[in-house]
Amino acid sequence: LNGTISESIFKLADLEILYMDTNEFSGEIPYRLDDVPHLEEVHLYANHLTGTLPPELNELHHLKVLYLDTNILTGKIPGEWAQFLHDLQQLFLYDNQLTGPLPKSMGRMEDLV
Repeated sequence: LNGTISESIFKLADLEILYMDTNEFSGEIPYRLDDVPHLEEVHLYANHLTGTLPPELNELHHLKVLYLDTNILTGKIPGEWAQFLHDLQQLFLYDNQLTGPLPKSMGRMEDLV
């Protein structure tokens, strides 16, 4: 699959797991992912996604797994993620072009392994 991630995904209000990894999706991570409030897992690794990490992902209060590795993402990790993503257990961001230090607030994410 290629192109940008379709807006139609935001109509799936009860979606819990999103697997769209290992494709050729391009463009930015849709900030509207927070319109799918029950998401527990987001797998968007190994694509060609660009842009920054959307702070809006902090609205995904049930999120446990976030795989965004192996893309072309830039910028910093939003510090506010640590304040809202209390259930996050797995966060994969390697093989991108992120800059800056890890936010100190991430040290309070007790479930993150």
